Amino acid sequence: MAVYAFPRATLGIDIMIEPESLPRTRRVAGGLGFSVDTGLMEFKNGAIQICRLCKIPPGSEDELVLALALVTPEIKQMWNSRQKAHWERGTIPVVSPQRVIKLKSMRNSGQDHYDISHLRKIIHGEPDDSSDDEVPRELAFARMVERGLEDSDEKRTISNEEMKHRIRTWGK
Repeated sequence: MAVYAFPRATLGIDIMIEPESLPRTRRVAGGLGFSVDTGLMEFKNGAIQICRLCKIPPGSEDELVLALALVTPEIKQMWNSRQKAHWERGTIPVVSPQRVIKLKSMRNSGQDHYDISHLRKIIHGEPDDSSDDEVPRELAFARMVERGLEDSDEKRTISNEEMKHRIRTWGK
């Protein structure tokens, strides 16, 4: 949800992976401190399969959850339709808001209902003729503006002169 300019209070990272990469992903995550593996959970008769790995960062009482949604035949179309979104230090493949709604509708938890409501508000703020790839661009732009405002509020800014100097060096 954070990629759509909607970070949630819950500490979690949701990633969609192919089933054959689950053992390697578990090993890599384990090396990063995700030591609690809740095992594979299935919803909708196996259409949605999620493996949750948990980590409690040092000095924290909150757990960080890495939710690995396995690509099943029922959600393969979502996986195949991923798009690139600009995020932090590069681009990442993401599922469109419309497809996230479809996925969350399949699972249908209370949190999913809340997320769906927010995603629909984002989508309905777009023009009716906007394409699936325009929505992630607009959401990424909104996130960049949000981050810029946060930087300004926290006084993480530079002067106009410094910015002019930096721009002049770009072409060199």
